[in-house]
Amino acid sequence: MTDEDWVRKDHEQEGTWVYNSKILAHSGSRGGLRNKDDALNIAKAAWLSFAPDDSDVWGNPDAARLREFAKHLRTNQVPRELTGFSRNFAPGRALKARAGGRVVVRTYLGRVDGFQPSSTVLIDDQALVAARARLDERQGAWLGEVVANVRESPETARAVLEQAAELELVAALATAEAERSAGERHVACLFDTKRAEFFNSVGITEAVCADLGVEDAAALDERPICALLSSSECPVREKVCAALAGSRRRGARGDHDHAKDRFRKLLEPEDVACVLRARFPKLSGGKYAHIIKNMAEKVHYDHIFSSAVDADANIVIDFDAINEHFGARRRDYTNMDGKARYYGEEVMRAATEWLRACVEAEFKVLRLQ
Repeated sequence: MTDEDWVRKDHEQEGTWVYNSKILAHSGSRGGLRNKDDALNIAKAAWLSFAPDDSDVWGNPDAARLREFAKHLRTNQVPRELTGFSRNFAPGRALKARAGGRVVVRTYLGRVDGFQPSSTVLIDDQALVAARARLDERQGAWLGEVVANVRESPETARAVLEQAAELELVAALATAEAERSAGERHVACLFDTKRAEFFNSVGITEAVCADLGVEDAAALDERPICALLSSSECPVREKVCAALAGSRRRGARGDHDHAKDRFRKLLEPEDVACVLRARFPKLSGGKYAHIIKNMAEKVHYDHIFSSAVDADANIVIDFDAINEHFGARRRDYTNMDGKARYYGEEVMRAATEWLRACVEAEFKVLRLQ
């Protein structure tokens, strides 16, 4: 067998490839992230943990060398070691290296039905570089001393290095948080610009806003709940529900645009205009009919939650330029807060309650093992 049969490359960290065993030991342990030699030893010991004591395999020099370790792995996990490739820095939180020098902080949540869900936050590698630069010269010299004497007092050196790593992590997290906040402000600014450009393109000028007594065009979007197809406030709700029930089918996420495309064909231009007049009541008069017409020509039917199916409770009548800000290439999670603020509490609460009910119903008939 070649090395590739025993271990797999996981990622590269600071110029060194990190490996993991492909073999699961009798105890169910795999050993975590290691350098290649350690990962090979763990993989071979894991394979040997299934061998009976009287097997001829123990005559192999590698097997003889790893025999005690392999016997240990029959019932025990691989001993935990500080490899530097993944580090727990607080209860339920770990710093993990990823490919390309990226670092993530993973937070483990409470166990649910035997599963261990977790959330992951990516830390920009540039934040780590900046954090290292902030370590003062005195601390750097102190670490150099420890490293120079590591053979004389390895435990003390390890403790000091761990402490320094924690300080570095705190600095990196602070930097990452600042960058995340700045990024959110940047994305929010992009969205505000995109929305302003859209409103201007359909004829909502400063003069129109002044005539209607509003500060800006966004203030005219008073009733977005009227554009949610499942809402009792939506003027075309009955028509949509009848079409949805009449289809006698519910598409999975794989054909998630099936119902959406039917809604697009189902609703006539006047239906769409009716929805827009309800959503923008100040524009409902004949004086601004041309604006409603311009808006109707730029309508998009799209999902509030992109990962959910296109039920009426998850589809809103929106506009092309604005919706593209939340489009599939950009993914909701880049500005989901912005999407929630844009659609408003009523829309998000209705869609969220529908999605929660779907998940709860699914768990009544499906149990993952």
